[in-house]
Amino acid sequence: MNFRLYSENDRNFPLPPEPASTINVVRTIEISASNEVENIYFDKLLEPFEITFHYPSYAIGQIDENLLAVYEFNRVTNTWVLVGGNVNPFGNLVTVDVQKTGTYGLFYDPSFKYNPGEVFSGVVFSPNPFSPNGDGIYDETNISFYLTKEATVTIEIYNIDGYRVKILKKRFAFTAEDTPDKKPRRVTGLVWDGKDNMGHVVPYGIYVARFTVTFSQAAGQRTIRVNKAVAVIK
Repeated sequence: MNFRLYSENDRNFPLPPEPASTINVVRTIEISASNEVENIYFDKLLEPFEITFHYPSYAIGQIDENLLAVYEFNRVTNTWVLVGGNVNPFGNLVTVDVQKTGTYGLFYDPSFKYNPGEVFSGVVFSPNPFSPNGDGIYDETNISFYLTKEATVTIEIYNIDGYRVKILKKRFAFTAEDTPDKKPRRVTGLVWDGKDNMGHVVPYGIYVARFTVTFSQAAGQRTIRVNKAVAVIK
């Protein structure tokens, strides 16, 4: 088994979707197995793989570094799709867990919105809508958002009849080094592949994602609940 992680900053990729703009930091993950005849390349990783992007200070100027995010390049559609990423502006780093091989780029997107006074804000599904039909084009949606502290995020996805079809859950561990200025940080790591809890692809339509965010505050626990819509199409 062969593994490669290499830079493709000089390759002529298409521009990211507006209003995002590139800062010319691109990485490609490649995994292959070879025999005497050919190399066989793999699209999926057996478990999430962490990529860290370093960006030079001169590449960003005076922009808000919390508006940086990692995008995945879809070779079928020749477009970039938002994945997310955990930004550490003090180390000029963006870290993201990915589950597929391919090419990933670091972009600045001023359309991101977050609330500096809230623990949880700025939810984005990307792409939205998405089409989990197995054709390799937008088969899953990446879920990213901003957090200011360690929290457990549970996402319950309901159809229009109010039936819960899917549950996603992840603990996001923060340290003092992650948020020394207490500003929100965009994180990722939750992906919905359009399947229900039984592993079946859900019917197309509008779904409501109910976010439950639990975190420690003072001597107890606090919970925030937020609803967002996501669309599944053919």
